[in-house]
Amino acid sequence: SYRFDELAAMLASYNSLMTYWQSVTDGLMMKVKYEELVADPKASIEKILDFCGLGVEQRCFDFHTTERAVKTLSAAQVRQPIFQSGVGRWKQYERQLKPLVAEFERCGVRY
Repeated sequence: SYRFDELAAMLASYNSLMTYWQSVTDGLMMKVKYEELVADPKASIEKILDFCGLGVEQRCFDFHTTERAVKTLSAAQVRQPIFQSGVGRWKQYERQLKPLVAEFERCGVRY
C-alpha cells in the first residue's frame, strides 16, 4: 500500500489479530521488541530459545556465518550480524510521517 490510511488500517488489523491470538493461546506466543533484540542480542536470543524450550547453541548467535542458501529479499541482511543502525532512523522523516501517526491514532494503533 502507498496510502497512509491503508497502512494504518492494516497495522490496526494486525494488532487486533495478534491481541486475539495472544489472549487465546495462553502464553504460547512471545513478543520480541526489535529495539531490545538489537540492544542486547545475546540476552534476547537466549530468552527466545528458553521460551521455545530449546537449548542455546553458538550457531544461534553466529547465524550470519551460515553457508546455506538464502532465497529471500533479505539474503544480504542474513549474512550480516544484528546491527543497531536502523533504530530511530525513522526520526529523520518525522515531519513527513505526521499524517501516518495521526492515522495510527485514529485507528487506535499504539506504537
